[in-house]
Order: sequence, then C-alpha cells, then structure tokens
Amino acid sequence: MESAKNPTVIEARTERAKHSILVVEDDPLVRQVSVGLLKVLGYRTLEAHDGSSALLLLNEIEQIDLLFTDIMMPGGMTGFQLAEAARKKFPRLRIVFTSGYNEENLTRLFSAGPNARLLRKPFELRELTKVMEEALKEDS
Repeated sequence: MESAKNPTVIEARTERAKHSILVVEDDPLVRQVSVGLLKVLGYRTLEAHDGSSALLLLNEIEQIDLLFTDIMMPGGMTGFQLAEAARKKFPRLRIVFTSGYNEENLTRLFSAGPNARLLRKPFELRELTKVMEEALKEDS
C-alpha cells in the first residue's frame, strides 16, 4: 500500500484522524459512499439521515469539527437550517454543504456564512480531499 511507503500520506492521515465529521445525508447510498470516502481519507465520522437525527447527535457529543450536510433533505429541515442550529452549540463549526442542484440555483441558495464550503454532487475523491482540507484549515 502506498501510504506505508509515503511519510507524507501517513502524516496527512494522522492529522485527519484528529477531526470528527458529522455526515448528514438522506440518501442511504450517497451517505454510505460519503462516509466511506471520508474514512479512506482518515477522518472519524458520525452519520445521520436527516436534520432531526443530526441535532440529536449534536446534543449528545462534546466536540465535532465539521458538519458535512446535504442542502435539501426531507423532514422539514434544510442543511442551512441544520447548520444554523448546530452553530448555536459549536459557534466555530466548519461546514461543507453538498448538493446536486445546478450552479445557478446553488448561487442563489448559498449564503452560508463563515467557515462554510460547497461541494457539488456527484464529487470525486480529489474534490472531496481539497474541500475538506480547505474547510479544516486552522486559519479558516
């Protein structure tokens, strides 16, 4: 395996393992793929299928570094509303919003405030890697 030979890859995974990510996605397959890719990158993950279950998790945990959430979800709570509620407990929470909407609709919707990034679905591992690294930078 390449990471066993490459100290840079090992260092990146070790650094990433310090971060816990809450993945919120209503589509089970998309959620499974997202969680799987984040684990491949070395992140610790929790998962929820909608905003309500994510809020329950957020109330139970001491620390979360990043909220990785779909924008449009069933159940009456959008990713934006979830982010707003989550920031009440974790004011400096970093957020990656995901969406399959076209660019024009996303531009109108996306005004998520500080420490937020947007990742369009479907995404590739390299795009995910870049967005996660940008979102989790200390100076963000």
